[in-house]
Amino acid sequence: ECDDFSANTYDLASLQSGLTTYMNNCYGCHSLKYSRYNRIAKDLKIPHEIYQENLIFDGSKPGELMKISLNEKDAIEWIGAKPPDLTLEARIRKPEWIYTYLRTFYEDPEQLTGTNNLVYPGTSMPNILVGLQGSQVLDSDGTIKANSDGSLSKVEFDDSMKDLINFLAYASEPARITSCLLYTSDAA
Repeated sequence: ECDDFSANTYDLASLQSGLTTYMNNCYGCHSLKYSRYNRIAKDLKIPHEIYQENLIFDGSKPGELMKISLNEKDAIEWIGAKPPDLTLEARIRKPEWIYTYLRTFYEDPEQLTGTNNLVYPGTSMPNILVGLQGSQVLDSDGTIKANSDGSLSKVEFDDSMKDLINFLAYASEPARITSCLLYTSDAA
């Protein structure tokens, strides 16, 4: 079962924070190949210069699609699978599934990556968020418990994941935020 979570794609501060978490932790492997840097910057009200200076790490131009440099062959060799594009993931999997998935990694020395996941057992994705969350272990009763601290408290980590999922929900349907912002700015 998934944890309770409902995405809020109208919270601009949350979307901006989620974008930062995505670019710093996810973008190395997961593209947003149907999104453009400049569209996200515009929708999230981030000046293009600040966006390009602080969130575009590979020399891409603002009008380009958010593809990654990791090629499929290397991904399969290194982790055994091609990381999925995340543009539509929030529509395919649902936000509550992704939220629960990202919070339920645990140590498993029998896995190639050294971790496993309660939501998606046998996942080939390593727990790239372990530095933020800390490591977790699976208890004998099937629950997860903290094993070491990360740089964020549990509440801070959960809030960071909420922001990330809000951003992914926005990325899966950016027109929703645009129509909402146009409607609210017209009403003001």
